[in-house]
Amino acid sequence: KGAYNNLFAEFKTHHTHLYEFEFDIIRTQGGIIDLYTALVERWSPVRSSEAIRDFKKIVRSYSGEKTFFDRLTTGGRHYGHIFPGFNLASQGYIDSLVDTSWRGQWPFAFDQTSGMQMLVYKVLYNIGFKDIFEDDIYLSAPTDREFKKKTIRYLYNILSSNTGDDISTIVMNNAFEPFDPSISMQFFDYAKSIVIDRDPRDIYMAAWDYTNKDGSKGWKATLGSDIEGFIQRYKLYRDKINHSAKDNILRITFEKLVLDYENTLGIIFDFIEEDRTIHTNKKKYFDPDISKKGVGMWKNADGQLKKDIEKIQSELKEYCKDY
Repeated sequence: KGAYNNLFAEFKTHHTHLYEFEFDIIRTQGGIIDLYTALVERWSPVRSSEAIRDFKKIVRSYSGEKTFFDRLTTGGRHYGHIFPGFNLASQGYIDSLVDTSWRGQWPFAFDQTSGMQMLVYKVLYNIGFKDIFEDDIYLSAPTDREFKKKTIRYLYNILSSNTGDDISTIVMNNAFEPFDPSISMQFFDYAKSIVIDRDPRDIYMAAWDYTNKDGSKGWKATLGSDIEGFIQRYKLYRDKINHSAKDNILRITFEKLVLDYENTLGIIFDFIEEDRTIHTNKKKYFDPDISKKGVGMWKNADGQLKKDIEKIQSELKEYCKDY
C-alpha cells in the first residue's frame, strides 16, 4: 500500500496521510459496519443498544491529542490529533442515532466484563452499592436511509477536517476491507477502492525483515505461528474475496506499478477519472526504480527461510509470479 499511497501524494488535488496511518473506524469490530448491521440490518433491542455502547468505546479508544495522558489511556491512533474535532463530531453522530436512553439493570452491558472486574462489582453490590449493575440502555432504530445519510455526513466532516479548499480527493489506507470494499463504500456519496496484492513470497520476506518498535524482528500478524499458518492465512484471505463486487473497485499488484510504471499510471488515471495533469510531483515520493528492490526479495533467501519460500512456492503457486 505504501507504494500507491506515495504515488497519490504526488497528485496536487489529492490529500494523503502517512502510509502507516490506517482509517479503521469503519471496518473495526464495533465500528460503523457493525453499527449498521445491528441498527438496520439485524435489529434487536439488545444488539442495537450494545452496538451503540461498543461504538462509544471505539471513539474513546481511537481519540486522543497525543498528550501524555492520552498516550496512556487511548489506543494510540490519536484521531483527535489527526482529525480536528473528531471527538465532538463522533459524539454528535452517535447521539443523532439514539432515539432515547435511560439507566437500568441491563446484564448485556456486562457480558464482556473480566472476572476481576465482576468480582469488584459484586463486592461493591454486597456492601451497599445496589445500582452498580445499572448502565445506560439505548433505543436506536434508524431507517436504512437515515443511517446512511447521517454516516455519510459524519465521515465527510471528519475526513475533510484537515484538508484545504484545493483538495478534491481524500486518500485513505485500509479504510475498506479488501474482501468486499463495497460494504464500506455505501457510507460515502462517491468512493473508489484500489486493492493491492503482492507475491506471497515477498510478503513473507518483507514480514521477516520488519523491525518492531521493541527491536525484535518479524511482523507476526502477517507471518502467523509458522510457515503452515502463513500459507493457511493467505489461502483463506483470497478465498474470501467477493469477485462479483466490481463497481468502482480496481484490483492490482505492487509489482505492476513498479515494473510497468507508465502503463499502470494510465490504468490508475482512467480508474479515478482524472487527467494526468494533476501529477505535478512525479517521482517525488514514489520512484519505481528505487522500489524495484522490493520485487523478487525471495530470491535472496537462504537457510530455513529458503525452505519456507520453497514451501510457499509449492502451496501457493497460482499466486507466485516470476518477474
